Amino acid sequence: MNRRDLLGSIALGGGATLLASKDALAGALAPASSAAYAQAVRGTGPVKIRDIKTILTAPNRIRLVVVKVETTEPGLVGWGCATFTQRALVVQTAIDQYLRPFLTGRNVDEIEDIWQSSYMSSYWRNGGVLFNAMSGVDIALWDIKGKRAGMPLYQLLGGKVRHGADCYFHASGASFEEVEQSARGAMQRGFRHVRVQVSTPGYAGYGARATTGNAASPNEAIGPTNPRAIWEPAPYVRMLPKFFEYLRSKLGDEVELLHDVHERITLNQDKSEYREKDGDGWQTHAGIWTKVAETRGKQLVSDGYVTEVQRQAAIDAYTTWCETEGQSMRLYLRAVHAQR
Repeated sequence: MNRRDLLGSIALGGGATLLASKDALAGALAPASSAAYAQAVRGTGPVKIRDIKTILTAPNRIRLVVVKVETTEPGLVGWGCATFTQRALVVQTAIDQYLRPFLTGRNVDEIEDIWQSSYMSSYWRNGGVLFNAMSGVDIALWDIKGKRAGMPLYQLLGGKVRHGADCYFHASGASFEEVEQSARGAMQRGFRHVRVQVSTPGYAGYGARATTGNAASPNEAIGPTNPRAIWEPAPYVRMLPKFFEYLRSKLGDEVELLHDVHERITLNQDKSEYREKDGDGWQTHAGIWTKVAETRGKQLVSDGYVTEVQRQAAIDAYTTWCETEGQSMRLYLRAVHAQR
């Protein structure tokens, strides 16, 4: 019996007799069996996390932590990055001893709930170790979702919005002149964005080799009582505006210059040396790009959260974009989130 016959029977008063028969009603309302319907429902059963493994590797002497999420569907795995180069073994422990038993058996589609429950399951939250461990799992789950959908991840997140993305070149050196020459080489190769890092004379630094000449022997223990290379923010803060003024005078305004402060100075030092307040807006000296405060105490790109990056898009309403000397400088003026 088809639906049209069913409605006709009810209209003619035979509905009571028909409704008394559960089998007849179920047969009338059941979807027609077809190849198209079978294809649509095939493979829609829940896919579970069967195992989570960590892989420690160091290509080119760069320590990486890779996460592999295996599923109950044969051959379907996801890969994620949980790299914390200075604490790789601690991240491995967080994954193997805590997240793996906590998440085994979970539905791979419950990405948001897995993120929230992983974050809330420990009394003390936040921190580089936990977030990198969660990051590896999160990326792997999104990898699995993209593979199941047969789409690249950017399609699942709304589709392509640009044909390409600019890359930056890392130019570093022990002096202003060395950095300039390295940056010129990058510009000749077509780079429009160059990250510039220079050594602070006599001190340790980030992104450029130190000039202290105080290297330790292979078996020497380095620590607070035997520091060897010392980081001091004041000389660095005083040097940096001069560094950018030099590069701008030599390289011009056609190249976008970036610099990684890497959270090694205080907010007061940043305000006093890099920026001066002008009315309701901020201006920079020499077009320096710097991140003033770290949102929720972690990096989004290096930690690799797909789930968290989407959440941060909502916080961007609190972010001010400043354009100075052709530079884009993102100032997190109200970036310390309540969940810190």
